[in-house]
Amino acid sequence: MAGKKKIVIDYELAHKLARMACTNEEIAACLNVSAKYYYDVLKRDPELSDMIQKGRAEGRASLRRAQWAKALEGNPTMLIWLGKQLLGQSDMTRTEITGRDGEAIQIEEQAGSAREFIEAAINRIHKLSGESEDPERPESGTAH
Repeated sequence: MAGKKKIVIDYELAHKLARMACTNEEIAACLNVSAKYYYDVLKRDPELSDMIQKGRAEGRASLRRAQWAKALEGNPTMLIWLGKQLLGQSDMTRTEITGRDGEAIQIEEQAGSAREFIEAAINRIHKLSGESEDPERPESGTAH
């Protein structure tokens, strides 16, 4: 009577794939096992789980080293990107809006007319829909 063939996971290959930032599904495919089987082994085998975590950490560190080297070579894109990521730097654009002839815009005057415009629009909508302008006071002849 033949039993099931034991599947052997290549830990070293799994580690190398994790270093390359492969997903668990990609690692399973490269190991020629189903994703379900791979996840099961990953859950019950702390050695494999540790190797995957270590491989991913090594991959991130390797990528960071490469980025750092490019920045130190003077690569402007990498210098800007790392400055934003590590130093909190950002692109800032200043926009100044002025009124006629470069004068200041009077906000209070504009807000008052905007409020009147909005209230008039709301009243028109209420009239068109047959609703009362004041929700607490029904219009005569309208049942609510």
